[in-house]
This record gives sequence, C-alpha cells and structure tokens, in this order.
Amino acid sequence: MPCALAAWLRPSRPSPGRGPGAAVIVVEARDAGDTLVAEFREAAAGRQVPLPFALDLPTGVSARLRAALLGGGPASWVSPEIEVAEGTGPVDLGQLPLTRHLPLGFASRLRCGEREILLGYLGDGAVIETDGRRIRLIQVVAASGSRFEAPDDPDTWVWTKGDTALARLGGVDLPECRLAVPAEELPWRATGSAHHARALPRCRDRHAAPRYRDAGAGGGAACGLRRGPDSVAGWRGVDRRGYRRRRHHR
Repeated sequence: MPCALAAWLRPSRPSPGRGPGAAVIVVEARDAGDTLVAEFREAAAGRQVPLPFALDLPTGVSARLRAALLGGGPASWVSPEIEVAEGTGPVDLGQLPLTRHLPLGFASRLRCGEREILLGYLGDGAVIETDGRRIRLIQVVAASGSRFEAPDDPDTWVWTKGDTALARLGGVDLPECRLAVPAEELPWRATGSAHHARALPRCRDRHAAPRYRDAGAGGGAACGLRRGPDSVAGWRGVDRRGYRRRRHHR
C-alpha cells in the first residue's frame, strides 16, 4: 500500500483571500538519488488559500518533498524541504508555509521528459544550462509567451508559455517541458551583460568570492579570497552588479 500524503499550502503574504496569482501548484517528491518518485500538479488561478494537495509515494520509499507555486516568471513561491520516511497509510503534513523565491542566478528549472534544463534570465536574454553546457540566448519575437534563441544557431531555442515550454537543442526537439520546483541551491549563477554571459560558481566560504582568473594565471573561474595579502594573484573580483573589477595591489 503506498503512503498517501496530504497538506495545505499557504503563501507567507498572499493577496486578500486568494493565492499569489501563480499558474500552477507543483509538489515533487524525490528519493535519495534525486529521482522524481511522485508529483502533484494542478492549476491554482483564482483558488482560495490555503491550497490543498495530495499525492501517493511508492511503497517502501523515503523521499524529500518540496512544493511551489509557479507562474511562468522568474519568481515563485517555494516551501522548505520536508523529509518523509518510508511507510504506509495516510500522512497529514498540515499546512506548509511558502515564501517568495527569486534566485539571483538561474530562475527556472524545466523538466523535458527525462532531461532537465536550467533557464536563467539575463537582461533582455537568457542563459540555459543542460548536460554541463551553458548557452546564451537572445529574445526574439513570438506570437505568444517568450522565445529565446541562440544568436549563432537558430536550431537552439526555448519558448516558454506559462508553466510549460518548448525547446530545441542543436536541431533536436525535446519533449514538452514543464516548470519544476526550483532546486534548494544551485551551484552556479549567471552574470555579465546580455552579450557577454558568464557562469560563476557559488562560494560556500564566506571569505571567498567568485572570481575570473586572468589568462596568464590559467583563465577560468572559481572561488578566491576576497582581499588581503593571501589573495590569489591574477584574480579579478565581481561586484554586486555583476561587473568585473581588478584587485588593487598595495
């Protein structure tokens, strides 16, 4: 017998009597290997809060559960991650609080069949990451939704429409994509201008900052000390607006 989960979603600051205008409620349960094992998806437009959901977990599977209200833009409402132990029978999770989620880097995660794409908005364009590659896209005219295309490859594009999207990579059409619950923490963020997109690592050490490395020091990007006599030679930091700045030598 599968484990049946039930809960209510409540945004932290909803508009009076209604949800935050999101297009769809998405609840995902993933196992220890980050494989999707159960999903709930339902339109949320015009619904009263709190918003109910229910889903069944496979028998004998423990999972991490997250819920979100996704509206097709960079911002969404996301719940904290909840650990659900394996078991049988119904489980009432009560009310799950949702908080506003507007990541600084990649804003959306798209699931296209078995493939996932990270889609980040950058100025008037976008950056996608898939299979370890990052591709800069520019916005082009579309009859509806938002369409982004690689400037040097018209057969690489992403076309978002509400909580769904169409995508083609290198001339290969992907299955219809759906917005997925944003990742808890993504290891990269986009920075730079629409014409010079770069991907920088997120640094866990509070004394470190993402840096570009000069060509003479090997190039590339990684985490380096922010300042001081132990700073790595040949590094250039990135200010809060995403512009490069040279380290001053004393």
